[in-house]
Amino acid sequence: MRQTAVVDPVPSLPPTDRLLSLKDVCERVALSRASVWRMYTEDEFPKPARIGARSLWSEREVSAWIAERLEAR
Repeated sequence: MRQTAVVDPVPSLPPTDRLLSLKDVCERVALSRASVWRMYTEDEFPKPARIGARSLWSEREVSAWIAERLEAR
């Protein structure tokens, strides 16, 4: 019996990464929506990915941003 390889036509995210909504980001970093957006526009926070009309953040990038803040103190 011959086996065929299954190829995912859409590259998947690394297993430890997922996309977070603005609500999820605000809960994770304990900042308001306005603060997250202000910091993003001032290049002080990771940029979101645009998926349709939604802006979603990489969990890995947000976690790295938190880690940087903790190391800087």
